[in-house]
Amino acid sequence: MPCTRPPGRKNDSGFAGIPRLALTVAQVETYRGSRPIELGSGFFYARKDKTYYITNRHLVIGECRSQRPDAIKLDLHVDPGNISSRKTVSIDLYDPNGRPVWREHPHWKDVDLVAIPAGRDRLDGCEVVPLSKNRQVPDEIVLDLGQDLVVVGFPEGLRDSVHNLPIALNASLASSHMVPFNGCPLMLVDAKLHPVVTSKSFCTLRSRPRWE
Repeated sequence: MPCTRPPGRKNDSGFAGIPRLALTVAQVETYRGSRPIELGSGFFYARKDKTYYITNRHLVIGECRSQRPDAIKLDLHVDPGNISSRKTVSIDLYDPNGRPVWREHPHWKDVDLVAIPAGRDRLDGCEVVPLSKNRQVPDEIVLDLGQDLVVVGFPEGLRDSVHNLPIALNASLASSHMVPFNGCPLMLVDAKLHPVVTSKSFCTLRSRPRWE
C-alpha cells in the first residue's frame, strides 16, 4: 500500500496498541499431520459475510505428495491488555471427502495466491482486521510508476516472535497500476523479500478475484 498516510497518534493505534495494518496479516505454518513443513505470510480478506486467509498457492500445494500439507496454523492476538498473548488457530485444507477447501485465482499459473475460508467460529476471540473492497485503493486513484510502497509480512519467517508482530519493508511500484501486466490482472512490486527472487515473487493482485 502507498506510504502516504499521515503519522498515527497513540490513541489511534489498534488492538493492544498494535497498528491496525499489522492486524491484517498473520504468519502461516503448514502441517502434514503433526509435522510442520513450511512458513509463509498471508493476510485476511472479507467478502460478503465470509473471511478468507490469502496466502501463496505453492504453500498449500507442496512440492511433492509427501510434502503436501493438510492443514495450516495461524498465531493470532487475543488479549487487548497483553500484546504477547496469542491463540493458535488450525484450519484444515481438505474437507472430509478429500476435496480442497481453498479457492484458486482464475489466473493461478501467473498469480501464486489462494483464498482459504477462515470461518467465524475459528476466529472467535481473535483480533484480525480483514482487508475488503472498501479498504483498497479506489479505482479513480492512479499510482505513479515508482510510487513508494510498504510490504508487511514475515519474510523468511522473520518477525517479532515475542509479540507476534510482522515487519515492514520498503518497496516501489514496478509496473503501471492500472495496466494488467502481460495481460494478467496483476501489477509488479519491487521489494527485497528473499535472497533469491523471480519476477513472479513481485506479482500483486490489482483486480478483485472472483472466489464465489
